[in-house]
Order: sequence, then structure tokens, then C-alpha cells
Amino acid sequence: MRAALSEVADRHPMVGDLRGRGLLVGLEFVADPASKVPFPEDAEITRRVIAGALDRGVLLIGGVPGANYGAGGDHIQISPPYIIGNDEIELVAEVLDATLTEIEAGLRP
Repeated sequence: MRAALSEVADRHPMVGDLRGRGLLVGLEFVADPASKVPFPEDAEITRRVIAGALDRGVLLIGGVPGANYGAGGDHIQISPPYIIGNDEIELVAEVLDATLTEIEAGLRP
């Protein structure tokens, strides 16, 4: 899971961090990859990532709101069942890639 999502993270500058262990993986989204400054709360990045993935058939979980020391922050948690196979892992990666591509296109001026 981490290897597949690492490839996705490398393609999307809005992914500020990829962390986790085993099948439990978290992705943090940032407005500026160099400084790791979060998006403004009204950008609703977590909600948009979750909605975009759900529209594509993948259920993701949002991280705890305000986890950036109480000042916003966007992140998701991916915690699939232990019986997940390689095909499903690739599906999660593909859906996340497509969702982030769509969101990033909407962020460009």
C-alpha cells in the first residue's frame, strides 16, 4: 500500500507527507510543499478528497480536524481490511491519483 501511494504522492505537490505502517497510511495535504503550510480551512481539501474518492468507488476516512496544532490542516487515513489484494491497492492508488489531479486542476489560477 505504501509503495503504491508513494508513487501517487510523488506526482502531487499537494501531498506534504505520507506516513504510516503496513496497511495503515495517512496522507497530509499542504498548500506549499516547501514550507508545509496547510490550505486555508475554506478550501475544504479533506472533504473534497473524500468526496472525489467516494464518487469513484473508494471510501476514505478524514483525519482529525485541526490536527495542525489547532490551526487547520488536511489529511486522510487509509485503513483497508487485512484481506486487501494487489488489485484493490492499485484501485485505491488510481482513484486517489485521479481525485488529486482533479482537485489540483481546480486550484490553479
